[in-house]
Amino acid sequence: MPLILMSNFRKLYDCWGGKSTKKIYIIVFLVFMCVLCSCGQNPDSSTDANNTSEVKSEDSNNKEKQYYGKWKIVKVTGSGYISSTSYDEKDYIDSIISIGKDSVSVEKNGKTVEIKQPRYKEREVTDDELFDESRIFKKNLGFKNNEKVLGVTVYNGSEEWGEFGTWFIVKDDKHLIFDGPMYFLAERQQDQNK
Repeated sequence: MPLILMSNFRKLYDCWGGKSTKKIYIIVFLVFMCVLCSCGQNPDSSTDANNTSEVKSEDSNNKEKQYYGKWKIVKVTGSGYISSTSYDEKDYIDSIISIGKDSVSVEKNGKTVEIKQPRYKEREVTDDELFDESRIFKKNLGFKNNEKVLGVTVYNGSEEWGEFGTWFIVKDDKHLIFDGPMYFLAERQQDQNK
Protein backbone atom coordinates (compact mmCIF):
# COMPACT_ATOMS: atom_id res chain seq x y z
CA MET A 1 0.00 0.00 0.00
CA PRO A 2 2.71 2.60 0.83
CA LEU A 3 4.46 1.82 -2.47
CA ILE A 4 1.28 2.50 -4.40
CA LEU A 5 0.79 5.80 -2.57
CA MET A 6 4.39 6.82 -3.14
CA SER A 7 4.22 6.02 -6.86
CA ASN A 8 1.03 8.06 -7.16
CA PHE A 9 2.64 10.97 -5.34
CA ARG A 10 5.66 10.71 -7.63
CA LYS A 11 3.37 10.96 -10.68
CA LEU A 12 1.72 14.06 -9.20
CA TYR A 13 5.12 15.53 -8.42
CA ASP A 14 6.28 14.97 -12.00
CA CYS A 15 3.01 16.34 -13.35
CA TRP A 16 3.42 19.63 -11.47
CA GLY A 17 6.89 20.26 -12.75
CA GLY A 18 8.83 18.25 -10.22
CA LYS A 19 10.38 21.27 -8.56
CA SER A 20 8.12 22.01 -5.64
CA THR A 21 8.14 19.76 -2.58
CA LYS A 22 5.65 22.12 -0.97
CA LYS A 23 2.93 20.82 -3.30
CA ILE A 24 3.69 17.23 -2.31
CA TYR A 25 3.48 18.10 1.36
CA ILE A 26 0.08 19.72 0.77
CA ILE A 27 -1.19 16.64 -1.07
CA VAL A 28 0.16 14.27 1.58
CA PHE A 29 -1.42 16.42 4.29
CA LEU A 30 -4.82 16.46 2.53
CA VAL A 31 -4.78 12.69 1.98
CA PHE A 32 -3.76 12.15 5.60
CA MET A 33 -6.60 14.39 6.83
CA CYS A 34 -9.14 12.54 4.66
CA VAL A 35 -8.00 9.19 6.02
CA LEU A 36 -7.94 10.49 9.59
CA CYS A 37 -11.43 12.00 9.33
CA SER A 38 -12.97 8.81 7.96
CA CYS A 39 -11.42 6.43 10.51
CA GLY A 40 -13.95 6.91 13.32
CA GLN A 41 -17.11 6.95 11.26
CA ASN A 42 -19.54 4.06 11.14
CA PRO A 43 -21.83 4.22 8.10
CA ASP A 44 -24.56 2.33 9.97
CA SER A 45 -24.70 4.74 12.90
CA SER A 46 -27.24 7.51 12.94
CA THR A 47 -27.41 10.70 14.93
CA ASP A 48 -31.13 11.09 14.34
CA ALA A 49 -32.88 11.95 17.60
CA ASN A 50 -35.79 9.65 16.70
CA ASN A 51 -33.42 6.69 16.49
CA THR A 52 -32.29 6.76 20.11
CA SER A 53 -33.98 4.96 22.94
CA GLU A 54 -34.35 6.43 26.36
CA VAL A 55 -34.33 4.20 29.40
CA LYS A 56 -36.70 5.53 32.01
CA SER A 57 -36.17 5.11 35.71
CA GLU A 58 -37.13 1.82 37.30
CA ASP A 59 -40.31 2.01 39.39
CA SER A 60 -38.67 4.43 41.83
CA ASN A 61 -41.81 6.17 42.99
CA ASN A 62 -45.14 5.05 44.34
CA LYS A 63 -47.43 6.54 41.68
CA GLU A 64 -49.78 4.27 39.80
CA LYS A 65 -48.55 3.19 36.39
CA GLN A 66 -50.93 3.24 33.43
CA TYR A 67 -50.41 -0.50 32.94
CA TYR A 68 -51.44 -1.45 36.49
CA GLY A 69 -54.73 -3.34 36.43
CA LYS A 70 -56.38 -6.51 35.24
CA TRP A 71 -55.94 -7.45 31.57
CA LYS A 72 -57.52 -10.15 29.41
CA ILE A 73 -55.84 -11.57 26.29
CA VAL A 74 -58.43 -11.15 23.54
CA LYS A 75 -56.62 -11.95 20.30
CA VAL A 76 -53.39 -12.48 18.44
CA THR A 77 -52.30 -9.19 16.94
CA GLY A 78 -49.16 -10.29 15.13
CA SER A 79 -46.25 -12.67 15.02
CA GLY A 80 -42.55 -12.04 14.90
CA TYR A 81 -39.65 -14.36 14.27
CA ILE A 82 -41.11 -17.27 16.28
CA SER A 83 -43.26 -19.51 14.16
CA SER A 84 -46.84 -19.46 15.35
CA THR A 85 -47.41 -22.97 13.98
CA SER A 86 -45.74 -24.61 17.00
CA TYR A 87 -48.04 -22.81 19.48
CA ASP A 88 -51.78 -23.00 19.90
CA GLU A 89 -53.16 -19.51 20.37
CA LYS A 90 -56.17 -21.01 22.21
CA ASP A 91 -53.81 -21.73 25.12
CA TYR A 92 -53.30 -17.97 25.53
CA ILE A 93 -56.61 -16.36 24.53
CA ASP A 94 -58.77 -15.47 27.57
CA SER A 95 -55.76 -15.57 29.91
CA ILE A 96 -55.98 -12.96 32.67
CA ILE A 97 -52.92 -10.93 33.66
CA SER A 98 -53.01 -8.78 36.78
CA ILE A 99 -50.29 -6.15 37.07
CA GLY A 100 -49.76 -4.14 40.22
CA LYS A 101 -47.12 -2.49 42.34
CA ASP A 102 -46.84 -5.49 44.70
CA SER A 103 -47.47 -8.45 42.38
CA VAL A 104 -47.94 -9.75 38.84
CA SER A 105 -50.04 -12.81 38.14
CA VAL A 106 -51.14 -14.80 35.12
CA GLU A 107 -54.20 -17.05 35.05
CA LYS A 108 -53.81 -19.36 32.06
CA ASN A 109 -55.58 -22.68 31.43
CA GLY A 110 -56.83 -22.87 35.01
CA LYS A 111 -53.37 -22.30 36.54
CA THR A 112 -52.13 -19.17 38.24
CA VAL A 113 -48.51 -18.05 38.32
CA GLU A 114 -47.67 -15.09 40.55
CA ILE A 115 -44.58 -13.16 41.50
CA LYS A 116 -44.35 -10.83 44.48
CA GLN A 117 -42.52 -7.50 44.57
CA PRO A 118 -41.90 -7.23 40.81
CA ARG A 119 -39.61 -4.57 39.40
CA TYR A 120 -40.63 -2.71 36.23
CA LYS A 121 -38.19 -1.23 33.77
CA GLU A 122 -39.73 1.12 31.23
CA ARG A 123 -38.09 2.18 27.99
CA GLU A 124 -39.01 3.76 24.72
CA VAL A 125 -38.62 1.18 21.98
CA THR A 126 -37.64 2.37 18.51
CA ASP A 127 -38.86 0.66 15.37
CA ASP A 128 -35.32 -0.61 14.70
CA GLU A 129 -35.03 -2.10 18.20
CA LEU A 130 -38.44 -3.73 17.90
CA PHE A 131 -37.43 -5.29 14.60
CA ASP A 132 -34.02 -6.39 15.94
CA GLU A 133 -35.56 -8.03 19.01
CA SER A 134 -38.73 -9.50 17.52
CA ARG A 135 -38.67 -9.18 13.72
CA ILE A 136 -41.80 -7.03 13.64
CA PHE A 137 -42.41 -3.35 12.92
CA LYS A 138 -44.53 -1.14 15.14
CA LYS A 139 -46.94 -0.43 12.27
CA ASN A 140 -47.71 -4.18 12.26
CA LEU A 141 -48.84 -3.80 15.87
CA GLY A 142 -51.13 -0.86 15.08
CA PHE A 143 -48.80 2.03 15.92
CA LYS A 144 -48.36 5.04 13.65
CA ASN A 145 -44.83 5.90 12.46
CA ASN A 146 -44.48 8.92 14.76
CA GLU A 147 -46.08 7.20 17.77
CA LYS A 148 -43.81 6.39 20.70
CA VAL A 149 -43.76 2.80 21.90
CA LEU A 150 -43.35 2.21 25.64
CA GLY A 151 -41.92 -1.21 26.46
CA VAL A 152 -41.98 -2.59 30.00
CA THR A 153 -39.79 -5.43 31.23
CA VAL A 154 -40.93 -7.15 34.42
CA TYR A 155 -38.30 -8.56 36.78
CA ASN A 156 -38.69 -11.16 39.51
CA GLY A 157 -35.61 -10.28 41.54
CA SER A 158 -32.83 -10.16 38.98
CA GLU A 159 -34.57 -12.51 36.51
CA GLU A 160 -36.83 -11.35 33.70
CA TRP A 161 -40.43 -12.52 34.04
CA GLY A 162 -41.03 -15.04 31.29
CA GLU A 163 -44.69 -16.03 31.55
CA PHE A 164 -45.61 -13.96 28.47
CA GLY A 165 -42.28 -13.26 26.83
CA THR A 166 -39.97 -11.03 28.82
CA TRP A 167 -41.72 -7.72 28.26
CA PHE A 168 -44.93 -6.05 27.11
CA ILE A 169 -45.87 -2.94 25.18
CA VAL A 170 -48.26 -0.25 26.38
CA LYS A 171 -50.56 0.44 23.39
CA ASP A 172 -52.82 2.90 25.23
CA ASP A 173 -54.74 3.13 28.52
CA LYS A 174 -57.04 0.28 27.49
CA HIS A 175 -54.66 -2.06 25.65
CA LEU A 176 -51.37 -3.84 26.23
CA ILE A 177 -49.49 -6.05 23.79
CA PHE A 178 -47.73 -9.07 25.25
CA ASP A 179 -44.76 -10.62 23.50
CA GLY A 180 -44.97 -14.37 23.76
CA PRO A 181 -44.79 -16.92 20.99
CA MET A 182 -47.01 -14.43 19.17
CA TYR A 183 -48.10 -10.88 19.95
CA PHE A 184 -51.25 -10.86 22.04
CA LEU A 185 -53.58 -7.90 22.48
CA ALA A 186 -54.91 -7.54 26.01
CA GLU A 187 -57.84 -5.34 27.04
CA ARG A 188 -58.27 -3.70 30.43
CA GLN A 189 -60.87 -5.54 32.53
CA GLN A 190 -61.32 -3.14 35.39
CA ASP A 191 -60.36 0.32 36.57
CA GLN A 192 -56.57 0.78 36.72
CA ASN A 193 -56.73 1.57 40.46
CA LYS A 194 -57.12 -1.88 41.98
